[in-house]
Formats: sequence, structure tokens, C-alpha cells
Amino acid sequence: MIPKQNGKTSLLPPAHHSSFLRRPRRHRPPPLDPFSPPEFELIRSLIINSNPSTNFTFQYVALADPTKQSVLSWLSNPKTPPPPRRAIATVHFNKATHEILIDLHKKTVISNRVYSGPAYAPYTFEEQFAAAVPPALRGGNEKKRAEIGRGDYWFRDRYVVPIPKADGTEYRESKLNLPFLPPLNGVKMLQPDGPSFKVNAHSIREL
Repeated sequence: MIPKQNGKTSLLPPAHHSSFLRRPRRHRPPPLDPFSPPEFELIRSLIINSNPSTNFTFQYVALADPTKQSVLSWLSNPKTPPPPRRAIATVHFNKATHEILIDLHKKTVISNRVYSGPAYAPYTFEEQFAAAVPPALRGGNEKKRAEIGRGDYWFRDRYVVPIPKADGTEYRESKLNLPFLPPLNGVKMLQPDGPSFKVNAHSIREL
């Protein structure tokens, strides 16, 4: 989901990622690193500038993973240029859902295709809140359609759905007949020399 700020779509991470926003970035980050705020804004500007008079709804933005072989080849010789850093964006405009592939290094839109498959794009905050409102509060009693996640849901006023029975679904510990299994023997794990790996930014390497 991509939140909106002051009525405009924002691709920036939430405010609680302030430590991430302050961390300096390398000129060409590794191909599997998460997007930085400037990269999100670059994605947004490239898509909007490709159709400047269109009203966009950004449904989803993610890293377009490079092939495993290209990453392994680069790791074997890190002095060579890394695999292309690309983004895949699911955007709704002109009454259609588009899947747009972007090359961040070249700052270009590689492809833009209209999605015509059986599923729906992930929902935005506005769509989620709108779908949560009962049909009676929206006005009228006709069928209301809400595209949520990857499903297509229909609502009608005064429509009754039976609630599943609660038999066999108890989860409260006070109501359960414990223990389910015999007690387990104690387990202890020690690493006197420390872990056998090292975490560096978004990478985990064996020592």
C-alpha cells in the first residue's frame, strides 16, 4: 500500500523509518537493496512524466529482482558493474491497471503493459477504508463493488451471512486441556566465539 500525504501520493516510507532516511546511500546500491526515498521519487516522477495529464493511483511498487545468475556473477567480481537496478510498479490510470518496468540507473521506462489477468491490484488506504463502510451508509441498496487486495467482493443491504460455528476453534489457554504433548527437555545453545555470520547494512555474510 502507498499512503497519500496532503492529497498527493507519497512513495516515502513511514515516519518511523527516520533512521533509514538519515543513512547515507552509495551512488550505486547493491541490486537487492531496498529502495531509498530518492529512488521512490524517481520512480514516481518517471511514471507521472510519461503521462503528465493523467490521474494516477499507485497501487504497488517493488524491486524487480535481477536473475540469480547475474547476481552471482557480480558477487564473484564486485568491481564489475552490478546488475541493472529496476522497479516494477502497478499503477491504475485511464481505467486500466498497468504494470510498468523502470530502469533506475538509466532513468527510463522500459515497458508499460495493461494487465488483463484474473486478479486485482493491491488496495490503497482509500480503497480499504471505503470498502470497510457498510453499504447502507454509502447510500442506496444496490450492489456495491469494492476491489480489495486480489479479490472482488460484493455487498447488499440486509444481506445475512451465517457465522461459522465455533466448535473446535477455542484458543484461550484458560479453556484448553493442557498440555497437548509431554514436557520437552531443556535446550541450550552456546556460541562462545560469537556468531558465524556478519550483518552489514542489508547483507548477511558467512565469516
